[in-house]
Amino acid sequence: MIMGELAYNHWFESLFGSESYWGSYQRWGVSGKYFKSLTPLKFGGSTTANLDSTTFDIKYRFVPGLWTREESMGIMGSYQSVTFEKLVAPMMGFGWFWARSMPKVFDDLFNYLPFMEYPKWVDMEFIYYTSPMDAKIKMDMNWALNFHGQVLWKKAFFGEAGFGIRRYAFSNSSINQKAELNTFYGTMGLGIKF
Repeated sequence: MIMGELAYNHWFESLFGSESYWGSYQRWGVSGKYFKSLTPLKFGGSTTANLDSTTFDIKYRFVPGLWTREESMGIMGSYQSVTFEKLVAPMMGFGWFWARSMPKVFDDLFNYLPFMEYPKWVDMEFIYYTSPMDAKIKMDMNWALNFHGQVLWKKAFFGEAGFGIRRYAFSNSSINQKAELNTFYGTMGLGIKF
């Protein structure tokens, strides 16, 4: 199966001009992702269905700093809406993230490739979805674990690769349908900073 993802991330220098060390300065970020199956998923013999997921996250860094420059970890709140054919499940959750420059042992290995001899940044996030946003939806365990690595070729241009595991498990009582899907995936792409 082929999947596509479109992502946007933004870290604020401050909130509303506040210089508060704990509440504002280089602490807050937002991200949005749209994840879609470009080819239908096959299940139950010849049955197929499309999957798409829209996610919006709010992130808070424990220590202020610049993304892709200073090591960071923090917490996040997440909204996700999953569509699997007729099933639509909006949900809220929470998670944790960690990011830093690529560890030297891996950086040295990648540097054997000439196009990889640039600064590299890695991040990881885990999100657990706890609450359905629709009374008809009953949730089982829904979570996502994502790893990303970037090679920073230019100030505003980078390459990215990643992999992750996602679990979707929910049912809709009004149409008496249930979805349960465990996915392992890899991504590759290009990005622009502006």
